[in-house]
Amino acid sequence: MLIHPDVETAIRLCLRHNRPFVAYSAPGSSTLHFHSSGTTVECPGNRHFIISAFNSPVSEMLHIPLTHNAAETISLLADTIPSLPTYPSPLPPKPTTHSSYTAGLARVISHLRTHGGKCVISRAICGQYTDEADWIGFAKEYFNTYPDTHRYFYHTPQTGTWIVASPELLLRYDSTSMRLSTVSLAGTRIAGSKQPWDEKNIKEHNIVTDFITSTLRNAGIEPHTAPETSTMHFGHIEHLYDPIEAEAVLDKHQLMGLLADLSPTPALTGYPRKDALKLIEDTEGHKRLCYGGFIGFSEPDGSVETVVNLRCIHFGAGSYCIYAGGGIMPDSDPEQEWEETQHKSRTARYLAEKMIKHP
Repeated sequence: MLIHPDVETAIRLCLRHNRPFVAYSAPGSSTLHFHSSGTTVECPGNRHFIISAFNSPVSEMLHIPLTHNAAETISLLADTIPSLPTYPSPLPPKPTTHSSYTAGLARVISHLRTHGGKCVISRAICGQYTDEADWIGFAKEYFNTYPDTHRYFYHTPQTGTWIVASPELLLRYDSTSMRLSTVSLAGTRIAGSKQPWDEKNIKEHNIVTDFITSTLRNAGIEPHTAPETSTMHFGHIEHLYDPIEAEAVLDKHQLMGLLADLSPTPALTGYPRKDALKLIEDTEGHKRLCYGGFIGFSEPDGSVETVVNLRCIHFGAGSYCIYAGGGIMPDSDPEQEWEETQHKSRTARYLAEKMIKHP
């Protein structure tokens, strides 16, 4: 992916001025589009970039009207002095240690063996950087590594700055064709295995599929799934994958309700969702912030496209954090789960070390 010089300049100016922006590229595209905004207040009639934090009410979703392209942003900001932020962006958390992660998983596994279900526990992989850190270079290489994902580089004063390469569509709705699409994506292993998927991963994936299809049916929408589950490749790992489609007539209120019902899915929390969220709160030593929430676009005609905020890195004020997690089942092994998070975060960790000049 070649990032246009104007887009690079606009990103740097927006970060310097604490101005909301999003740079994004659709799966398979080699173009990084850019828009900025002077506000995070919804403007009716505009196309918006939307951000919802993990397990956050849709009423708290940010709506960033896409009002200026890269050239216009440069014209607005190039000769102005940055003002002090009215409030600080959330800082990345402290890193999760091996001992705290595996000890927490042991407690979760014990709970699941008694009560059943599934729980997704994440860890924070963090570090420090100097002002010379090349985050645009990081994004360029990260996006090139995963060309078939939904790629975002965004910032708002409320969320801080995030770089995302997500394989997981949460909800796409075309108001003209009335077509609705989502996916069930769960189960993880090293890519290239010749063996059938094991029972643990299949069971974990089926929980997610059942949750999504049940949620749609409860909303009066009949989902259609593929005859067979397939495998999606994501760099050096792969996941079980089921596309799910439906037809429905939905207004904005119904769409927001459906997003609230779907997010976070068991792929990000576990199942039953209420029990899993309690386990996450009791086990994880960090706030997920935007990780595990969703981002995307809403159109003036009522169409939306949202993806899960996954495979992401969050940075600001000299520190960064890579988030990675795994679905924990009663037969999970803490060491194997730690290794799964290592595999999921390997590319981001490598590029962070490559791009960031440490103090």
